[in-house]
Amino acid sequence: MPQQFQLTLSVLAIFLIPAANAADPVLPGGKNLSLKAQLGQKLFFDTNLSKPAGQSCASCHTPSVFFTDPDKGQPTSDGVLPKLKGNRNSPTAMYAAYSPTFHFDKEEGLYVGGQFLDGRAATLSAQAKAPFLNPLEMANPNKAAVVAKVRHAAYSKMFDTVYGTQALANTDTAYNRIADAIAAFERSPVFNRFSSKYDYYLYGQAKLTSQEKRGRKLFEDPSKGNCAACHPDRPARDGTPPLFTDFTYDNLGVPRNPQNPFYRLP
Repeated sequence: MPQQFQLTLSVLAIFLIPAANAADPVLPGGKNLSLKAQLGQKLFFDTNLSKPAGQSCASCHTPSVFFTDPDKGQPTSDGVLPKLKGNRNSPTAMYAAYSPTFHFDKEEGLYVGGQFLDGRAATLSAQAKAPFLNPLEMANPNKAAVVAKVRHAAYSKMFDTVYGTQALANTDTAYNRIADAIAAFERSPVFNRFSSKYDYYLYGQAKLTSQEKRGRKLFEDPSKGNCAACHPDRPARDGTPPLFTDFTYDNLGVPRNPQNPFYRLP
C-alpha cells in the first residue's frame, strides 16, 4: 500500500505515568489483570527478546508517551541494530484492540481495520508476531530463537499455568501463544483507559466549557468542520466510547518525507 495511505486514527489523550522499571512497571489500569494479561505484560517489557538484547515492545511503544515512540526528534523508529531504522514511526498501541479485523468494505469501497499504519496485520495477535522477526526492529532470525529466549525467561512457567502443560514445547504453537498473551495485555485497561475529560463528559461526570461546546458543534456540523464524518465522537451502538476513528484508510495527499532515514539505508 502506498506510504501516503495512513490510518485515520486519533484517540482522546489520557495521562499515563512512566514505568517504575522495565522488569515490573506500574501502569494505570494495571490492577486486577488476568493471568494471561500479566504474562503479556512481562513479554511486552522484556528487553531480552531482541537480537542482540536491548529492545522490547515498550521501547517503541512507551507508556509515558501514550505507547508511541519516545524519540520525537526523528521521523522513524530505531531498530535494535545500530543505524537501522524502520520505514515508518511506531503508531500508538492504545485502543488498538478496538480495530476490527482488516477487510474491504464493498459498500463503502474502502479498506477497514487491521493493525500497523497500513493494516498489513489483520489482527492484534498477528501484529504482535511481526516485530520480533523484522530485521529493522527486534531482528530475531526466526520463531525458534524467540521461543528459546522465552523458555529461559523467569516467567516461562506462567505459560503452563495459562495454556496448559508443555505450553512452550512446540515452536509454532509457542510463538502463537506469545502473541496471544501480548494481545491479551493490549486488550486490558492499561491500553484502553477511556479516562479523558470528554469520556467523563459522556459518562455525565464532567461538564464542557462554552468554548468546548462550540468546538464540538463545529466538529460535528456537516456544513462546516464535518470532522466527525471520519472521526466519530459519539458512542458506538454497543456503547463503546468514541475512538475518533472510523478505522478506514484515506489518501490525504501527504508526500514522501525526504528526511526519512529509511531511504538512505543500504
